[in-house]
Amino acid sequence: MLKFLSRKSVLLTSLLFMTLMMVICMRLVNPAIDGQGGASLLALQLAFDKNLGIEIINCWGAEGSAVYRRWCFTDYLYAISYTIFLASLLVVLLFRKGKIGSSILSSTPFIVLGAGVCDCLENMMEYFFIQDPHNFPAQLFFAHSLISVLKWAGIFTAVATVIFLLPQRPRQTE
Repeated sequence: MLKFLSRKSVLLTSLLFMTLMMVICMRLVNPAIDGQGGASLLALQLAFDKNLGIEIINCWGAEGSAVYRRWCFTDYLYAISYTIFLASLLVVLLFRKGKIGSSILSSTPFIVLGAGVCDCLENMMEYFFIQDPHNFPAQLFFAHSLISVLKWAGIFTAVATVIFLLPQRPRQTE
């Protein structure tokens, strides 16, 4: 798998796919759901309380919920695209730095893959929650928010590792 992810074609293709999905999700779908910038979707992910989740989706109205149901598949595609891109970028950088298999940093591609799995689980749980929020178990909604936190922690870890691994410019002395 690491060999596959280290290919430049995988990195570039996933970058293009991620960029396309980011534009679709962040500029088109998410704003159409809440009638604003889409921030309520992040609020739903991190609500932890089922009643707060119900309030959030009630603010979307019937039209916003219908848009969510119709276009929720785009969030899965976005999760897949950013997961492959970040994992590929990490593997490429780890190979370039000679750190693949030799340091704790080698685990970061797998952390980002775990974040992608968490994102897909979160999306599935949100879909079922939006279908019937009043009968959705409160404990499951809480677990959904925990899964979301794990996803964001994995993404943050991946981005921080990418920044750490980026080539450093030598400092110029005066």
